Amino acid sequence: MSHKHKKVEDTWDTQFEPEIVCPYCGCVFTDSWEHSESDEDVECEDCEKHFSLDVQVDVKYSTTKNCAINEEAHNYVKTGETEDAIVEECTLCHMTRTYYPKKDKYFPPEDCDVRKVEHHFSKLLDTKDVCFEQCDKCNKRRVTDKVTKEVRIENGT
Repeated sequence: MSHKHKKVEDTWDTQFEPEIVCPYCGCVFTDSWEHSESDEDVECEDCEKHFSLDVQVDVKYSTTKNCAINEEAHNYVKTGETEDAIVEECTLCHMTRTYYPKKDKYFPPEDCDVRKVEHHFSKLLDTKDVCFEQCDKCNKRRVTDKVTKEVRIENGT
């Protein structure tokens, strides 16, 4: 454990500090991240006194709109274009898709919205150890290892 001394206040009691500070001697614990639970019995290595610790955690959440989950229509607008593809983004939920005019196909297809993950897999090959399946809509492949029970999704061709 590495410590450095810092006198915070005359009382040494602290609140909302970025590091643990011993309330007896003012020793600053530079490895505070190792203490993740409140009300631990913490011993200061410098003065060897025990003290209580209250850990505060600041939780933050992020949210995004999702047309597919709400079964609402996307409002796609063109955001980019190359010789082979047109990129579009939904102004409501920011989902993107790419249109390939030569193939007259979108990726991801509307039926396989990547946020919903509703693929329609058909078996390509089923052996004793492995099963290969491919989505009828977007060509993603599901590979199931029957021995380890591992399942992975791969991009198809």
